[in-house]
Amino acid sequence: YLNTFTERPTVQGRLLFWLAALWEIEYGRPTGWLYYEMNLWKPCSSPACGPAKKHPIVWESAGALKETAFTDWPEGNFIWRELDRIFANGDGQFVYPCTDGPCGGVRLAALRDGLEDWELFRQLGRPALPLLRQLVRGARDWRADVGRLQELRAEAAKMLAAKRVEVLI
Repeated sequence: YLNTFTERPTVQGRLLFWLAALWEIEYGRPTGWLYYEMNLWKPCSSPACGPAKKHPIVWESAGALKETAFTDWPEGNFIWRELDRIFANGDGQFVYPCTDGPCGGVRLAALRDGLEDWELFRQLGRPALPLLRQLVRGARDWRADVGRLQELRAEAAKMLAAKRVEVLI
């Protein structure tokens, strides 16, 4: 399923909004997105965490490493808690403790980009459907092709610009 967890490719968070745009244009719903918490940071007080150090976050697909990122904080902060089967790494964590206060990460930026994409497709309307379907058809039926995503977004922007010119003429 498309999701925003730390171990998942970042593009999944953005594609959630492509799927929302697809369903909104096709079925009239959803019309918004509600996420339960953005700053669910719970620092580790257990010796099991160890000191902060740079280490890879790995997502495996057929034995190949994909979308590997590095952190300098323990991203799996629920693994030492009693209810460790409820949450996944990164669930509810889009802002992190930084020296000068909270800061966002690349997953938060991907959500922002996805929301902007959704608005672009919303304004384009039904002509956006063939573009959207090239990458998303369902929560379990999608392609994580970032290059194609950028091409399709640019094509949608051109289509919307042409549509607005037609209105002015």
